Amino acid sequence: MGPQSPDIQSLSDTEEDMSSGDESLTSRTAQLSISNDAGSETLPPPQSSDTSHACVFDIQFDNLWYRGKRLKNVEYRTRGKRALSGPGVSWVYQHGADLKAKRFEKLWLCKKCYLEKTPTSQIFDAKSTSSITYHMKHAHGIEGGKKASSKENPSQRGLIQSGLLPRPFNDLKYKKNLVDTIIDCDLSFVVVENDKFRELLVSGRPEIEAVLPVSHSTIKNWVLDSFQSRKAQIKDQMSLARSKINISLDGWRAPNRDDYLAICAHYINKEFQLVHCLLGFRNVNGVKSGQCTAEITANVINDYNIGQNLGGFMMDNAKDNDTALQGLAEEFDFDVDFSRLRCLGHIINLVVKALLFGKGVSKVERELAGASSEECFKIWNKQGPIGKLHNICIYINTNSTRQTAFKDCQGEALWVYRLLADGGIRWNSTEAMISRGMCPNVHLQYLYH
Repeated sequence: MGPQSPDIQSLSDTEEDMSSGDESLTSRTAQLSISNDAGSETLPPPQSSDTSHACVFDIQFDNLWYRGKRLKNVEYRTRGKRALSGPGVSWVYQHGADLKAKRFEKLWLCKKCYLEKTPTSQIFDAKSTSSITYHMKHAHGIEGGKKASSKENPSQRGLIQSGLLPRPFNDLKYKKNLVDTIIDCDLSFVVVENDKFRELLVSGRPEIEAVLPVSHSTIKNWVLDSFQSRKAQIKDQMSLARSKINISLDGWRAPNRDDYLAICAHYINKEFQLVHCLLGFRNVNGVKSGQCTAEITANVINDYNIGQNLGGFMMDNAKDNDTALQGLAEEFDFDVDFSRLRCLGHIINLVVKALLFGKGVSKVERELAGASSEECFKIWNKQGPIGKLHNICIYINTNSTRQTAFKDCQGEALWVYRLLADGGIRWNSTEAMISRGMCPNVHLQYLYH
């Protein structure tokens, strides 16, 4: 469980860079500029660049000079994964293009000088930024990372969009998409070390190799960084909430018998929309108790700085939750009777269980928790028709041979059903089991022949 991640876009959405050696690029650019000046249909509105380094503007890549020589094979430089994992890049790249050329790995082209056609130096060796910093301070009066002007040539972004100019690889967007894909598809972090997977990601875009991690530990750090970033966003959103922050919490036991506590927030945001978000999914160490629940919940509340704006607490009817809420009230000073909300769905579920199985439902659940398969069969067999139907469903679904035999028992019916066993976290699972078992073409009596 976790905050919903944004929509994951295909890696093919990134535009392919054009070769800087295309001889027809200049003429096509000139033709497009003439047609625009003549008042024909304008290009689409420009899109901002959000790469870790890119300052994108209209550059004639085949007409750049450095140290008295024309540069060859000029293109935007793709930064490596260290730039994505580290503290960031120098502020000077807000004001100039990060380039590379034949025999030069790092070059910086001053945007202001180039667009204004200033005769002074425009291109600098970017292995060190000291000369660039000096140039920005004395030539343009810019120092200390002041933001670059948002003014752009109206046609420059359109030229990039139309494919007439190359653009830098969007490394930040690629990093975000990679992390979101791994999380959304529940992929192992070690998948980035697989040669076939890497070949798939890099195919058609060799510049991806520079930012693609070679170790699963890098992916782990990226995921943790993404979590912290989105956690900060949730904090900011809740600080602007129009309502109290209401909390719902419940426990969950994993198949390996580990206990967890999920804590969710519900509030009205600044746009007056109802928001539900997961704040914590914490492991419960030791015996689960009201005090333990209170400590875990208090840590989450303090972590998000919402203790001063708490509303109601939605919990089930377990006595441990009463103890937990009393402990929370002592720390955050609220009225327990007013804030204690009881889950209606849980109450209805308890009533239905009592109708189906009679008294002692909790005792039966405890017996089933520590019983073997054979013991569970005997326990369920004592629970009347519901228990016997449960045993039949479990028996048939145990292996494919029995499932095939059950399918044959249904004859040539239009719909062939598979039995559903109750249990798990779905409260209506017993109802689903009974409904499926009573389907017209599910003839259980054939199994006894």
